[in-house]
Parts: sequence; C-alpha cells; structure tokens
Amino acid sequence: MPPNPPPPPPQIRALLFDIGGVLVHSPLHGIRSFETRHNLPSGYINDAISSSAPNGSWHRLERGEIAMDDGFFAGFRDDLREVGRWRGYLRRGSEGKGEWEGEVPEIDTRALFEETMGVSRTVDGVMLEAVRRLRREADKGRWIVAALSNTMIYPDDHPYYEAHTHGPDGRRLDEGSRLGSSTGDGSGGGSGKSEIRSLFDVFISSAHVRMRKPEPRIYELALRWLNDAMRNEGKPELRAEEVLFLDDIGANLRPASELGMRTIKVGLGEGMNRKAVREMEEVVGMRLLEEEGVAGSKL
Repeated sequence: MPPNPPPPPPQIRALLFDIGGVLVHSPLHGIRSFETRHNLPSGYINDAISSSAPNGSWHRLERGEIAMDDGFFAGFRDDLREVGRWRGYLRRGSEGKGEWEGEVPEIDTRALFEETMGVSRTVDGVMLEAVRRLRREADKGRWIVAALSNTMIYPDDHPYYEAHTHGPDGRRLDEGSRLGSSTGDGSGGGSGKSEIRSLFDVFISSAHVRMRKPEPRIYELALRWLNDAMRNEGKPELRAEEVLFLDDIGANLRPASELGMRTIKVGLGEGMNRKAVREMEEVVGMRLLEEEGVAGSKL
C-alpha cells in the first residue's frame, strides 16, 4: 500500500517583507559602485561590515544604540581599517587583490554612506506592484502584509526624513523619528517612502526595537506583532508556518526558517526580483505580475 502523501502546507495568512534589496534597491549596489569608482578592492567593504558583526558601528547603528554622528563615521572608519579584518579578507582569495597586499585602504566613510543610501532610495517597480496587489487582498481580510527591516535613525537635519514607524494596529514608535537605510536591509525616507509604509499593517524597525536581523529574537518579536494585529482583527492565532518572509540575504532568512516561517530569497542580479515574485505567486495562489516592462523609480 503506497504511503499517504504529506499534508499540503498551511495557507499563508501573513506576508513579511524586507525593504532594502526587496522593495528598494539594495545598498550593496551603491557599495559596489563606490568601490569601482574609487579603485577599491572588490567586495572588501561589505566583507568588513559583515565581519565586524555583531558589534561593529554599522550594526550598533541598526540597533539604535548609537547616533548617526561624527562618532559613528569615525567608528565605521576604524571598522574598515582594522588590520586583522583586512588580512582575513586578503586570505579569502587573491583575485584582484595583489596590488593591495599589506596596505589597508583609506575610505571616506561619510561619502561611502551617503552614496550607498542614495542608491537604496530607488524603488523596485516589480516588487512594489506585487505588494500593492497583496495589499488589496489584505484589505479584503485575506492576510496581513508586514515589513521587517534593519533601519537607521537619521539626524533631524538629514534630507532622508521619515516621520514614524508602525507597530500593530497602526501604533507609532518614537514619534518624529527618522528612519534610514542599511546594508541589504533598510530604506530611505521621503514621500515615496511614506507610500511604501502605507502598504503595511505592521512595520518592524530594527533601530526602534533595539534588535536586528539575523538575531533570532527579532523574528520572535515579528511573530508576536503579527499576532497582535490578528487579534485586533478578531482572527485566530497565527502560526509561524503561515508566514511567508522575503529577504535578499540568506543569513537573514535562516532564523525565520528555523522558527517555522516559509521563506523566499530575492536575488541581487537582473531579473531575480521577477523570479522571487513568481515564487511568491506559487505560494499565495494569485497572479502578482502582468507587465514585463515595470522598472524602478526614485523615492
């Protein structure tokens, strides 16, 4: 007698989106462009940021532990110029690195940061259209649409202003705060950004909740907030298996998967956004793309 087929996966009742690298262009594009224009070794900046985790200046800024001020930029510079980190990068392959042997590059971290944040303000039109369609179904009660983003709080006089972020049932966190983008994750401010925010029932900002991806506790918080939103709508409790999470970084997807969420990775290359949306269509059971010519636009 043939074995019984496995039960179908549960229906999706909540969709959870990263912002940078998913709904807006990844700051990694800006980092790569900066390295190319300044003749810096390819991949070093992101390598140094990653290897400075969990307590590098970038990560502390994303957790809201430090301000985006001169102290941050000095600490960020020190992270990029740490000799042991540089030598580790050189050991992990030699292509294109020979001319840098023994010399830690000098990097203007303020210029790097501003260029990177500027690139991450370009909206991905393909993904935005998909989320708009999901939002329309959410308004009919089909599911909840939420965001989980590593963010930064900009100073008062920075042009990338964002007024607030939302918790369950539209509540605000840190009224008057300024949310910014971060490597692979965050998002800029401005009126276009506010439009994106309006698509979500819940927005979880790392800089406000003092934790960041891929720390497991932020995914547990996300599930609690999603359930708060479910209760506010009088709906049954949400299980992790009923959540679909999209992110562009594999390390950010793993804790979500371990918690039980279903995940989709949004690749960095051309056409990878469409591939991710097609995967999402299969999971949620509805058409999310029609036109092939949708492009990105600046916030």
